[in-house]
Amino acid sequence: MSRNRSTQEPRDAGRAGNRRRLLILFFVADTLIVGALIVYLLVRQAAPRVDTLNVLLISLDTTRADHLGCYGHGESRTPNIDALSAEGVRFTQCTSVAPTTLPSHASLLTGMYPFMHGARVNGQFFLHPDNVSLAETLQSAGFATGAVVGAMVLNREYGLKQGFEVYDDPREAQARRAKPGGPPIQERPASDISDRAVQFLRANRDRRFFLFLHYFDPHKPLQPPEPFRSAFADPYLGELAYVDQQIGRVRRELEALGLLDRTLIVLTADHGEGRGEHGEENHGLFVYDTTLRIPLIARLTGVVPAGRTIDAQVRLIDVAPTILRWVGIEAPEGMQGEALQPLIEGADRTDRVAYAETLAPRFDYGYAPLRALRAERWKYILGPEPELYDLRSDPKELTNVHAAHPERAAEMRRRLAGLLSAAKGAIDPDSARRAAGPEERRGLQGLGYAGSADADEGAVEEGASDLERYPPEGLSPMRYAEEIEYVNDCVSMILGGRYAEAEAKLRTFLQERQDRSEGLYNARKWLAHSLDAQGRSEEAVAYYEQAVGERPTDVMTRTDLGITLRRARRISESVEALRAALSYPLKLPYTRVQLAGSLFLLGGHDEEALEEIALALAEDENIAEAWGLRGRIEARRNNRAAAVAALRRAVELNPGNTAWRKELSELEEGSGSSKAP
Repeated sequence: MSRNRSTQEPRDAGRAGNRRRLLILFFVADTLIVGALIVYLLVRQAAPRVDTLNVLLISLDTTRADHLGCYGHGESRTPNIDALSAEGVRFTQCTSVAPTTLPSHASLLTGMYPFMHGARVNGQFFLHPDNVSLAETLQSAGFATGAVVGAMVLNREYGLKQGFEVYDDPREAQARRAKPGGPPIQERPASDISDRAVQFLRANRDRRFFLFLHYFDPHKPLQPPEPFRSAFADPYLGELAYVDQQIGRVRRELEALGLLDRTLIVLTADHGEGRGEHGEENHGLFVYDTTLRIPLIARLTGVVPAGRTIDAQVRLIDVAPTILRWVGIEAPEGMQGEALQPLIEGADRTDRVAYAETLAPRFDYGYAPLRALRAERWKYILGPEPELYDLRSDPKELTNVHAAHPERAAEMRRRLAGLLSAAKGAIDPDSARRAAGPEERRGLQGLGYAGSADADEGAVEEGASDLERYPPEGLSPMRYAEEIEYVNDCVSMILGGRYAEAEAKLRTFLQERQDRSEGLYNARKWLAHSLDAQGRSEEAVAYYEQAVGERPTDVMTRTDLGITLRRARRISESVEALRAALSYPLKLPYTRVQLAGSLFLLGGHDEEALEEIALALAEDENIAEAWGLRGRIEARRNNRAAAVAALRRAVELNPGNTAWRKELSELEEGSGSSKAP
């Protein structure tokens, strides 16, 4: 008995111990469940109602993800951007759709690829109004909509204004000047963007709002203000730090107005910057990740989990549908982007495909266009010399494995071609074309954009795919990168008034390549420009003619040829050259005005000249030169009232033109006469 009793007692004690442990476990589990429930309820309480959310969308121009502090750059100082990342979600593999400003911003605001929305190249296309933008969708839902834009490449004439009640661009900033007129404002500093942002926030604090901010400062020329200029040996990092400071101002204003915790903040970029990698100093020519990989960060109190990092492939076109889902609004039909909430909530997606393109080599320089497709670990580049990269083992895209993996390359090409051929409802490229006038063109060139106007859309049949319209044919920009950069340096000299220096360098360039017939168009065009600027119009004509011979569809260069012939007093030839420029589908208002000017000098063609002016003004009623020339023609025809009205409008548009002021004064006093244009 004693043995049995002693055996039983330990068993009972063991059972009691197990029960105590189970009770403790149940207690701990209950405590954890209750704690989790409390946290959940607190988060739910902290989360704002969907129908009260505001949206702040920030775009940093020319910003590489890998140059921000939160993306691991050791020398970058971006504490405000880093704070957004720490308080929200950061995507490490977001790629843009193009390494240029207008196409990428059009995609950001429409959720569509460029081959769908039609805005393909800076300065030569615009976002067609048939597109439905994020601003339009939010405005129709009752949001106050505002945009503050940092550079003229996104001025309202390029179509991004649609849906914005306030569109504060450099053109608007110029109109606010105490003394209107003068050359167009090319860009605005970050402090101006944040100043106007603060004004918008204060004016709309009691409304749901969508505010889009575009900071251009990281784009060349790099001139960070003090103390950032002295604090950074690398001015690019100085510009990023300056922009970060200004973003902090906007955030503090949201806090002061009590709006921060119910404002969705999304920060991204339009594209990156070459910074010398792959032989590209700037951007626009190539489609490597140096110019395509961009930051994407989202912060929303109580909704977006703080500190989350997502490594899956995402795209700039995914931003618009993601914003719309967060604010409880259905995305427009046909939007190509996909909302990112499933990824944020833990879904494992590896099948998202990212497309990118650059048509700038074709339209700005006469080289072949490039396209890229990212899928899983692979990246394929379609051009005259196709490339394939394994991003998992070669993230810097240094080793082209196209020859080693021909089947993979062929599959990627098929997928890319399939994406383009399956596109339905794309904007007709012909309907989205525009070209800058002379002042606008000079402004764009000052920002580093070539500013040509190629009328050739390609001889394609109706219904042809985008790949058939813009095939990967011609000179590869990657093979001639050094030449393009060399000529671009000469362009910078010309824009800075260093004509003789640019002339010497361009003559050397052409002399070293005298046995070549292709790829010299841009150098010849700019050599002609430098000669004409030095008063050597006859010499300039010869080089313009050579440039037109290599690229006959560049109607802007044809127009420059016509103007230079006029300066050389070869008026009849000028008229013929300008008529030839207008024989192409892309008929520039500026070319019409120049033809009218040459017809005016030729004499006996006033009716034709006035007709060309009317056609130009029907397309753009703010061409000061057209009004001034109309005034002179009407004065010669003794139509005093018409002449006075036209010259008044010319002076209103360009108050600094003293010749028009004098002629107007003479006409108003009854002693008017006509002058040469």
